[in-house]
Amino acid sequence: MRPFTTGLFGTGPQTVWASYLFSYNVTPGTGPSYYSGLITQNSSYPDNGRFGLSNASNFVANYESPGGTSSAGASAQNTTYLMVGKYVGGTGMTLWVLSTANYDAIKSGGITEAELNATNTAKMSDNFATGDANVLQAYLSIYSSTFGNGSSQSVTIGSIKMGSTIDAVVNNSGGSSSAPEQIGGGTIANPAVGPAPSYGIGGAGFTIVKNWNFGTNGTIKNNADLEANFQFHDQFEQIANKNYGAVMVAPSAASASTHVTQPLEGTNTGGAPVRSYFADYMRTYLVPLNGATTVVPASLNCGSGSFQAKWTLPNGGSLLGKDIIWETRVRYVTPPYFWFSIWNSGNIWNPGAEMDLVESYGESSGSYTNYVGKYWHSNTVAGTDQVNYTGSGWGNGMSSVGITNFDATQYHVWTLAYYKDNTYAIYVDSVQVQFGSGPYYWTAGATSSGTPINMSFIFDGTWGSRTITNNNHSLPAASLNGTYYEWDYSRVYLR
Repeated sequence: MRPFTTGLFGTGPQTVWASYLFSYNVTPGTGPSYYSGLITQNSSYPDNGRFGLSNASNFVANYESPGGTSSAGASAQNTTYLMVGKYVGGTGMTLWVLSTANYDAIKSGGITEAELNATNTAKMSDNFATGDANVLQAYLSIYSSTFGNGSSQSVTIGSIKMGSTIDAVVNNSGGSSSAPEQIGGGTIANPAVGPAPSYGIGGAGFTIVKNWNFGTNGTIKNNADLEANFQFHDQFEQIANKNYGAVMVAPSAASASTHVTQPLEGTNTGGAPVRSYFADYMRTYLVPLNGATTVVPASLNCGSGSFQAKWTLPNGGSLLGKDIIWETRVRYVTPPYFWFSIWNSGNIWNPGAEMDLVESYGESSGSYTNYVGKYWHSNTVAGTDQVNYTGSGWGNGMSSVGITNFDATQYHVWTLAYYKDNTYAIYVDSVQVQFGSGPYYWTAGATSSGTPINMSFIFDGTWGSRTITNNNHSLPAASLNGTYYEWDYSRVYLR
């Protein structure tokens, strides 16, 4: 079948580029299964080319004119690929399939045709027959077909782009490449477009439902995008929970809390930004508020760029009935007495349910300091955690899972895997750093009889504490200069 066709172009020797993202799931029957994609075709005879899927294991080329050549590699189901096509009227066409690794290897500085030829998962070139120049037309048709008894497939297509240059479909005007991703609606039926979970955590079959990719090349490009997707208070309308010594700063009056007086970026920060956007990441900063020269936790005169997703899951574990992967890539350069956490909680806290993928603060206790964030803990509230970060100390807990040297200034990927059988595990860079010995219920109090609650996604890059003695210290405001939290992406997957 051909679900739709887009971008019809006229005749003649023009050049057309096209790209789109796709993933597939194929269940072979007694015969082979076949999925095909980009079509470039003669208006009177099907000079066309497409990539197919042979027995759900490899990309294969298929073309219907002489002179075609192809190379193909192994493909993976439920994995997002980028298809790029070039059509030259009267001459021929070339199709490339890129994996996320292919794309990341060549995106810096802008992708060229030579780089597509050198780095791809599959490639096909097809030369058209002489004499077709006057009638050739190019169009993009999302085309899929299945052959064989009992075979079936599902295909996800997104971010279709067409234009006359390669820059129009895979690059920004500034020359840097931009993956055509989508944030997503938050359900399997309304998914995002983006890569599969890193490191294969959780296994196959996950669908990306939220893709918050920070930076001008991503899906959260600026404060307007951030305000559309995130809020600057927690689910209880707090701009600094009972622990923190800094308050969340809203990007604008329109996004500020209506329940409490909230500082605004620029207005209460002496013109200093609280969030900056670079090509592939967003930085959030700690800033003194209203001209403070010394920041003091009890005074709450320090501002942070912390944020919380507006979107929530209705529940977790067996009450949700789906497996969850939540993955965030981040690094940070911190001042003394910082506080950093990526965590989940719900609309009732009793205590818990709560999962802290990572929590670290820059405490000072005698000869021990954690000003640079080299120590952290990972745990649940009211769960059956099997890695002890409390009584044994953060460093001992880290050592027990094989982590003895942690550099917070380098990027790390934090992942929560929470399954519909109420089991859970937490990872950093594929290393399991926490797991439970019994079921963890996503309810108030994390008990089997507790009230079901929703699940929020919270990103705290903040400072100080009003309740923890070792992190409750004042600091010259100048010490905040040059420090930041750097957010690359955060993604949620369901199965």
